[in-house]
Parts: sequence; structure tokens; C-alpha cells
Amino acid sequence: MVCNCIHLKLLYPMIVILVEMLLPKREEVYLMNSQMEKRFHTKSSERLRRTQNYGIVVNSSITNYASARDSKFVEGNVEYYGLLIGITELDYYSKWKVVLFRCDWANVNTARGIKKDQFGFTMVNFSRLIHTGQQLIDEP
Repeated sequence: MVCNCIHLKLLYPMIVILVEMLLPKREEVYLMNSQMEKRFHTKSSERLRRTQNYGIVVNSSITNYASARDSKFVEGNVEYYGLLIGITELDYYSKWKVVLFRCDWANVNTARGIKKDQFGFTMVNFSRLIHTGQQLIDEP
């Protein structure tokens, strides 16, 4: 009896290479630019260290209306504070790469969420998170 199938031993290296190309690369530490030495560490990678630095701050400029009856735009800056949970690198056939950061974002819209201490340091309460995916408003 002749078998017209290809042996799995021959296919296995090709399958491994194909899976490695298609799956995103997950990292605990990401080095952004080797000349500038920008390193990003996840919360889990620094859990046993004495000093921890896995915080993220995003300062965004927004334009919106002051009220529903107002026709003039109001510009302002909004700061978001987060903890870096995961780093995923997408490699598009070695032509370009996209790095995605997964964060837990703190709710800083209330007085209990953020405050400045006597030395000017910003203290953020991460026991109240926003955009956790639990509510309908969290969806993009």
C-alpha cells in the first residue's frame, strides 16, 4: 500500500516557522531605541525587584464642546496614568513593526484618584480602574 501523504517529520519545521511568523511576539521588557536606551518593563517582570518602574503616562490634547448649547471648541490636555501589563510586538513580514502596550488605566476623574504630595510628586490610586471592559462604555 502506497501512502500519498507527506510525513509529519518533514512538515514540522515548516509549521513551526509559519506559526512563529503569524503569532505576535509577547515580551516582558521592550527596548525601544538602542541609542536612546528607552526600556519598558511590565508589571510582572518587576514584581520581585526593590525598585519598580512600570508606570505609563499619556498626555493627550483634546478638543470638545464646553456644553451642548455651545458652538465653540474648548481645547485642553488630559493625562492618563496606567500600569504596563503586557507588550506585544507585531512584525509585518520584517517590513515594519508595531508595538502594542496593554495597560490598566487608573480613574483620575475624581479627587480620590489622583493628588499631589507636598514635594510635587503625583500620587495615583490604582484601586479604581477605568476601561476594564466590564461596561459597555469601555468598548472602542
